[in-house]
Amino acid sequence: MAWWLWIVLGLIVISIEVLVSLEFFLFLVGAAGVLTGIFVWACGALGIELAYSTGYFVFAISSVLLIFFARGPLKRHFAVKQQVEFSTGIVTITDADIAPNTLGKGEMRGANCQVHNLTGSPLVVGKSYTVSAYDGIILIVK
Repeated sequence: MAWWLWIVLGLIVISIEVLVSLEFFLFLVGAAGVLTGIFVWACGALGIELAYSTGYFVFAISSVLLIFFARGPLKRHFAVKQQVEFSTGIVTITDADIAPNTLGKGEMRGANCQVHNLTGSPLVVGKSYTVSAYDGIILIVK
């Protein structure tokens, strides 16, 4: 296959990754195609005659190596941090008083949330309390 065709097909596969995210799988396969095109061009520029199947072999090996060694680090580097950490904060009780050891509604940083009262006394509507921990999306007041 001509060197420029490897590069064109590689760029097409890379652009498909933008439309359908497969966690860098198609991106790396496309990059292997571009690298194969550069390799075939460099060999031709140096006057080295390659067998027809050499390009396919270089493409297969570079695809496997890129996926094996580069996919994990790329995924980790571009990973979206999905867990929100609440160290401490102030929650205001909004709906009704929250009796000890029950759940109720509150507001923290402008967002509505569930509040678990682990104190010995009720949490009063309109007052603010310090969040000491969280369990998933439930804020805990001790």
